[in-house]
Amino acid sequence: FERHNETDEVFVLLEGACTLCIGHGDAVPDQINRSSWIIDFYNVKHGVWHNLTMVPDTILLIVENTDASEADSNNFPVTPEMLP
Repeated sequence: FERHNETDEVFVLLEGACTLCIGHGDAVPDQINRSSWIIDFYNVKHGVWHNLTMVPDTILLIVENTDASEADSNNFPVTPEMLP
C-alpha cells in the first residue's frame, strides 16, 4: 500500500483490467476495504492508502503533480491479517 500525503493521484485504464483496493487507517492501513473497484478512471485523494492489481499487458496512465515525491509519501506492506 502507498499514500501520497500532499497530492492526489489519477489512474486511467487504457487497456487491460485493473482493480483498486483502498486501505483504512491513519498511521498504517489497518484494514483493506472489502469492496474493490475495477477501474477505468479513478482519482485517489491525497492521504488515502491504495494499491492496484492488474492483469498482464495492462496499460495504465498515472497522473501526478510534478511536485509529488517519496518525501511526501508512505508505503506499507500488506499482511495476511489485513485481507478481507
